[in-house]
Amino acid sequence: MSTDDSPARRSRPGRDVLVSVTVAVLAAAAAWSRLDATTRGTLWAEDGRVFVLDAWGEAWWRVLLEPYGGYLHLVPRVLAELAVTVVPTEDVAVAVTALSCAVAGAVAGVVHACAASVTPSRGGRLALAALTVVVPAAGVEVLGNLANLHWFFLWATPWLLLHRPRTRTGAAALGLLGLAAALTEVQVAYFLPLAVLGLRERRCLPVRAGLLIGLGAQAVAVLTVPRGEAVGLVPGVDVVAAGYLVDVVLPVWLGTPETVTVVLAGVGWGAAVLALVPTCLAAVLVARRATGTERTAGLVLPVFSVVTWAIPVLLNRAAFDWSRPDPGDPAVEVIRYAVVASMLLVSGIVLAARHVPRRRWAQVPAVLVALTLTAASVHAWQVPGTQRQAGPSWQREVADARRACSTPDVVVELEAAPDAHWTVRVPCGVLDDG
Repeated sequence: MSTDDSPARRSRPGRDVLVSVTVAVLAAAAAWSRLDATTRGTLWAEDGRVFVLDAWGEAWWRVLLEPYGGYLHLVPRVLAELAVTVVPTEDVAVAVTALSCAVAGAVAGVVHACAASVTPSRGGRLALAALTVVVPAAGVEVLGNLANLHWFFLWATPWLLLHRPRTRTGAAALGLLGLAAALTEVQVAYFLPLAVLGLRERRCLPVRAGLLIGLGAQAVAVLTVPRGEAVGLVPGVDVVAAGYLVDVVLPVWLGTPETVTVVLAGVGWGAAVLALVPTCLAAVLVARRATGTERTAGLVLPVFSVVTWAIPVLLNRAAFDWSRPDPGDPAVEVIRYAVVASMLLVSGIVLAARHVPRRRWAQVPAVLVALTLTAASVHAWQVPGTQRQAGPSWQREVADARRACSTPDVVVELEAAPDAHWTVRVPCGVLDDG
């Protein structure tokens, strides 16, 4: 029996919506819990200098579609406007963190809802949704800030395209979500090949239209607003492949970059080859036992894992040589590129899980795989040494700036993470919430 439509048709819409909303709330709470108190209260780089500062200095309708770095960032700009409007200045960093975690949770809820068109397994849908906030790589730089929200929309895109909406209202809502995703993340273009799967179904068209309209606007931004040139040499295939193993594959099983480099130093590259075995076996299971959309997703999502890793690394000319990892210098330079790639890689294993033969010789290894993935996520739940754990505290920065202010026209500089390069120049008048 095909999984294209039967899972969705057998379920009750009201119950499914309630479960997806519950998943969104729990996922948002999980994302928040992965960040320590200092991280939550620290404003990140572009969040302060670009999104929050623009929200303070310009009318909202002027900046929502204002490009930065050559691209549009709709959702981060909307959330920045919301944060500076509803909370006092000293609480903006915490508000930005909370809103960013809420969006990550909402994406988890969307993935749970859309996965109903892919797999009939309720446990599988919950696992796929959980990947949004539990993959080890997410805790280093991506969770809790506006500048990296675009990765969550990249992760949501294949599920939007694989989903078959049951109602016109749902189709319209997902179309708006597809538009918001494309206006926030230009890389959703990677998944356009999946758009052909639903072209014959009228209710699938809004998502595809939203994505295409948003990507059209992104194309205008790319062509009219210069983006800074990447510095350095384009990495070779060997470096990109080693990076994929070090930053994507091994952290899924081992948790933190520190653990990865220690294991590589002690065991060698055989550990990376071993870590790929479950993915290969999952692909075989899906190819032989799954049907319809489930088979398509189980086979192509791991391929997109490589795509979403390799293209950013090549375009940005990542300089770290992963082929020679050093235990004293963990490979975290481009760890944010690994987040969606990790989710897509594990998705193939999740979709294959329900097809594991119900015999002890197959069930025992499957349980060990699940326990290892869970243990790695727990091990990396709060990664030590992230770039916001040292502050600076935004509340303290605002308090110090207010003491330094003499007139509303005086401009003060507030620090943001990760270093002094990301100071935020703010007129004193902005800091006077009265």
